[in-house]
Amino acid sequence: MPRHTLNPKTVSTCTAETEHGDHVFEIFDYSQHRGMGTGEYIRSGVFSVGGYDWAIRFYPDGMTVISKDYISVYLELLSKDTKVRASCDLRLVDQSTGLSASVIKTGLRTFDSNNITRVAPHDGMFMNRSKLEASAYLHGDHLTIHCIVSVMKDPRVRVSKTEFLTELSSQHPTSRSNLGICWIQRRLQMSLSVLEERFAQHTGSCSQHSHRFSKHSCMAQ
Repeated sequence: MPRHTLNPKTVSTCTAETEHGDHVFEIFDYSQHRGMGTGEYIRSGVFSVGGYDWAIRFYPDGMTVISKDYISVYLELLSKDTKVRASCDLRLVDQSTGLSASVIKTGLRTFDSNNITRVAPHDGMFMNRSKLEASAYLHGDHLTIHCIVSVMKDPRVRVSKTEFLTELSSQHPTSRSNLGICWIQRRLQMSLSVLEERFAQHTGSCSQHSHRFSKHSCMAQ
């Protein structure tokens, strides 16, 4: 009949961990910053997310000639000699409602502080300047950029110990320990068979002696 035994088992689990952070860049006197020239930018204050330093770059006249009719907005990794996997959501705040709306959202990517990938996104055409200046995002010469950064941290690995039942079969042992158990069981069965055989022989012998003794007693009488 199959039996069960408890065996220890260790299990490791890996989970992804992400840290999120927000930064708001308030730009007053917007019109005064226009005319700085293509490729010129204003940098926000430094903020930290996931243990790394970041900043927002704002180009009033666009980053390149291709984006000269747009404003350009980037997230920049400032931490030195490092790589980090992160994503960002660059948004503008509606000045009439105070609510922000996503303009450009990047997927998870690697920021490398030692090359151009330290900034994102790659596209400098954040929003057409004429469209921006006619929208509720600009009011009273005031523009608000809202940036949400998500940093992927090192995976967390945990090891736990549990126990599970293993079925043992005397007919089909699957391990050395099972073979040992089965061998002991067979030896016990063989020993019991021998004892039963000897007991049966001894009982038969006693019965014969008893019969002879009774016969002899009768004849003596």
